[in-house]
Amino acid sequence: MTYNWYDTRASTWYEGYGPGGGPSSGNAGSFVDLSTLTAGTADYNKALDAITNNIVGLFEQKGITAAQAKASGDYQALIDKAKAGDTKGAFQGAAAAVTSAEDRGDLWGASASEGGDAMKGKSFFDNVSDTTTIQDLYTQGFGDTVGEIDAEGLQYWEDRLAGTGGHGEAMSIEEIAASFAASDEAQLRDAYHSQYGRDADASGLDYWLESNDESATGTSDVANFLNAVTYKGEDQDGDGIVSAEERLTSKYVVQDETKVRDDLQNIMGQVSNEENKKNNPFYTAANNADVQRYMDHIAASGGDAIDATTGERIAGVGNQGASYDNALFTNTHIGYRGLTQDALNQGDVDDFGDVATGMGRFGTAAEQKAYMDAHMGGDSGDLAAAQASGTFGRTTADSKSYGQGVFSDVMDKTWGALTDEKVKTLDDYVPWDVFKPDGHKLTRKDAGDLLMEQNHDFWKGKMSSKPETPKGSSGDDWRPTPITPDLPTPLPVDRKDINYMPNVSSDVQDTSGYGAVKTQFDQAVTAAAPDIRTAQGQAGQRFTGTSAKGVKMKRSKASRMGTIRGTKQLGREQQTKSLNI
Repeated sequence: MTYNWYDTRASTWYEGYGPGGGPSSGNAGSFVDLSTLTAGTADYNKALDAITNNIVGLFEQKGITAAQAKASGDYQALIDKAKAGDTKGAFQGAAAAVTSAEDRGDLWGASASEGGDAMKGKSFFDNVSDTTTIQDLYTQGFGDTVGEIDAEGLQYWEDRLAGTGGHGEAMSIEEIAASFAASDEAQLRDAYHSQYGRDADASGLDYWLESNDESATGTSDVANFLNAVTYKGEDQDGDGIVSAEERLTSKYVVQDETKVRDDLQNIMGQVSNEENKKNNPFYTAANNADVQRYMDHIAASGGDAIDATTGERIAGVGNQGASYDNALFTNTHIGYRGLTQDALNQGDVDDFGDVATGMGRFGTAAEQKAYMDAHMGGDSGDLAAAQASGTFGRTTADSKSYGQGVFSDVMDKTWGALTDEKVKTLDDYVPWDVFKPDGHKLTRKDAGDLLMEQNHDFWKGKMSSKPETPKGSSGDDWRPTPITPDLPTPLPVDRKDINYMPNVSSDVQDTSGYGAVKTQFDQAVTAAAPDIRTAQGQAGQRFTGTSAKGVKMKRSKASRMGTIRGTKQLGREQQTKSLNI
């Protein structure tokens, strides 16, 4: 299924922020003009804090930390823009920014448009020069440190460059760089970037490069990796959606990193997958340290037991044990982060008067955590403690109550980045059933309540919604009630108008004599020849089931591998835990 950014609740958080944010992004808004306030005063500091936090929150949506954001040149330029009086422009600039691939830990495959560096990672192999060394290919291309470089490999390629060591003719540095770029390791690094939006770690590369003998299995290292990490579980109830519960009880184990990144994408709008980024008008990314934190919590349960022969989950172990509970809680924890951000974005929003932009607040990770800490009565960042507290429920009543609590804290206060804002009540809060299988998607009511009237035409074109009909209705407000169609209006003509050439016959007479001659010919052939259809059938039988001599029919990779998905293809004789490498 193609990922659709406009099907996520997170897409509504960006209303008014620029591309994909609706036409209200052109409105002036009621934003504070810092240039009219005296620096150092209480009013100035309050506004600057709110502006700073919103910019940090927008940068954190792009896979970096608050500290990394504040250290970047883009951040400082946007703060200066706000201080000069353009708060709205600073916010829209932050939403449009692309963070450093090096800061995100995705330097290998990121292009310049993704914050990459042409002289580091994969792109370095296209930019070598006469001064480039073999060591440079390892350190600037693969990102290895000097101590990590394979000494034997380094010596081999230095011999090839010099034409020594008995390895054949000398190769140019450009030819060697091309070999590096086409290697199995490079292909695996590409796959890590495209699927997970991060650089491959050493242990992961070692596992995938050493665990499979392609000459024996017929499956490449990168194919094995992709088979594992792209498996999302089965739709067990046939509703077209694989829920968090279903993927934890699927026949084969879904990789922990896949689970976590999918949740951060579908709930928080932080997109790791390269293909899915194409459908996102704002650059977003999951934070790798955040992902690892959730993976560690799942792994603390001991993992899922897998049958080494079939690659299937062992019944009664994975879905009834701690692994199920821990993995489900990661989905719950991310869900409450999403509920927090959604409530803040609804409660603090530029919605006053005809100039409103609809731009809502982006809480920082620290601000989101503070609300979750207060709800839990402890440190919600301690996932084990948060899970044990039992305070993060998954029912609609739980999520609605929590969201209302966050919303009520800001609904009747003016956001510090604004001069004016509508005073709201709990009736203005739109609940989010984040833990339902399709809860991350927008509903028709969501769109009507969350988006301002002048944006409706824009969002209707972007949302995946069922077509409206001018007649009929139903209880769920989606399906039309069948109605009797209107009869067509009779045409203003009668038979005499249609039959405008009444004296002309439609029969065509053959006066050429061809028909009689053709009949005589057919009779002569029938008398003189055998049944041609029988002969054709015999000829077809002679060639059935044969192939050209000496050509071996090659089975497809899918046929060779069978139908097993997930872990069977990994090529290990003993597999007892989810790989998550």
